[in-house]
Amino acid sequence: MNASTPRQIVLCCDGTNNNLTGGENDTNVVRLCQLLRTHGDEQQLVFYDPGVGNPGELPGATVWDSINRYGERLAGLAFGRGVYENMAECYQFLMSSYQPGDELYVFGFSRGAFTARSVAGLVNMFGILQPHMVSMVPSLLHVYFSDRDSRGDSARRIARQATQLFADPFEQHVNIHFVGVWDTVASVGMPPFSKQFTARADVGGKRFLNVRQALALDEYRAQFAPRQYVDPNGQYRSDRGLPVSLKQLWFSGAHCDVGGGYAPDRLALADRAMGWLVGEAVQCGLRLNTADGQPMSDQQVLEALYADLPSPKPLVPVAHSELHRTPLWAVTGMAVRTPGRVDDGAGGRQTIPAEEHPSVQSLAVAFPKDTDWARPRPWLPILGWCLAFLVLYGGIGQMLLKSEHYAQLSFRADLWQAVSSYPAFLATNLDFVRWQMFWFYDGLAAVQRGQIWEGLITGLQQVNLFGSPRWSLLWDLGLIVAYAQVLSRFCVAGFARGAGLRRVGQPVSRWLNRLGWALPLMVFSDVGENLFTWLTVTLTHSEYFFVAAITGALMSLLALLKWLGLVGVVWLVLWPGRAGGRGAGWT
Repeated sequence: MNASTPRQIVLCCDGTNNNLTGGENDTNVVRLCQLLRTHGDEQQLVFYDPGVGNPGELPGATVWDSINRYGERLAGLAFGRGVYENMAECYQFLMSSYQPGDELYVFGFSRGAFTARSVAGLVNMFGILQPHMVSMVPSLLHVYFSDRDSRGDSARRIARQATQLFADPFEQHVNIHFVGVWDTVASVGMPPFSKQFTARADVGGKRFLNVRQALALDEYRAQFAPRQYVDPNGQYRSDRGLPVSLKQLWFSGAHCDVGGGYAPDRLALADRAMGWLVGEAVQCGLRLNTADGQPMSDQQVLEALYADLPSPKPLVPVAHSELHRTPLWAVTGMAVRTPGRVDDGAGGRQTIPAEEHPSVQSLAVAFPKDTDWARPRPWLPILGWCLAFLVLYGGIGQMLLKSEHYAQLSFRADLWQAVSSYPAFLATNLDFVRWQMFWFYDGLAAVQRGQIWEGLITGLQQVNLFGSPRWSLLWDLGLIVAYAQVLSRFCVAGFARGAGLRRVGQPVSRWLNRLGWALPLMVFSDVGENLFTWLTVTLTHSEYFFVAAITGALMSLLALLKWLGLVGVVWLVLWPGRAGGRGAGWT
């Protein structure tokens, strides 16, 4: 190795719930680490950071400690907890390892891509602080993300001060030689607790010299909306006039069809994004060489990955779908991505030219035969949830029915009598639904014109016609879980039929994306309806009638939204879509 060859520091940041898998379901981030190990050189320093919420955390010393650690993992999955800690770990590694003249390469997938880009942003804003200034890292993160809250001038002043005080002169201005990411997500955590970062993601006038991103055309989970760079592909200039190149391309498949995470025999689509992005890094200087010392091409990157695997290289591309695997994702919203439609950093949207990788056309993946949707799904779980729905619905009706006979009825001991009484339970449920939506109308109709307050009181007091409404609301939470399981199964199928497989430039139906939010509207409105129904019933039996009228109005509004969501769900489920290959879907 030539003594003048610069050392390369390579940060590899994995996505949520991702870690080493022993080669069974490795992401492209792990596969890159494998390549660097076998085809890199001794002048490379690689740092791998597992994703938040991954199962490879430290074991618990006691049962209680194990429970606590498991809770922390769930917090990482649901709320994005740990993402800032990951950024801090990566930046601290740079603080302890960087030497003047080193080349920085930063890679990431999914929320790990967000981590990678944020670490690169920290270096862009602050340089690299001295190793003993670890205590300043939380402050750097705070200032860096304060810039996203429209306090840019103050943040820049603090950044200059921190750099001048705590970074060596040669480390105050550090270029990031390469940023390579697979399908960056725009939010951290799960709804309704997720947080989106909408600062302008541009490259001009900064310290990123080469930026590449591979994006998924066919990811339909709304919470995995991509964070695209707002600049078109092309050449720019850094803050000191150095040439900067940006290229982001769109690939066939869903999120993990771009970033990896499936078994080796199901990585045909992920291979394209892997080969392209790593090949781009090699062209920009990353040292990955063949046996004869030549830089690897895209194809040689893939051949090296499969050289040590006992199974043959996958030949048939399959577009995966987490909606097929876990339909309950529909409760968090579904949306078709719009390549080139980006946040402008000021709360608005703008459109830039978008480009797809040549493999999108050459592979010609067709819907549904080349996708997960060609595989049948088991119906037994759905039948079980349908049965649970019927039992819970009958139980709720029994609680609401104000009758001593029905109140003492046991489903276990008097099953036949319970079944024969089901119409009465159904009618009572419908009466309660009517009260939730129209209590004010019925109350006003029962009094003389002009007696508005008396009418509201009369309408609220009609809840006394029911047996145990508050207990029924607890059961209704189980009912929501049951119907969400059933409806999500049908919603994801309808949405997939409508969306098909996408191409860059293909129009996106606004109605399809609106209906992708129908099930969340229904479910969360129902939960809110339960909350305000409980408050209304409780306050009606107190002296706070005025407050009860307010909570009752909110109850009625949420009930209306719930039924509006159900209409949207039915529309989505029944919509036939269009049969065909890539691009089949709504127009």
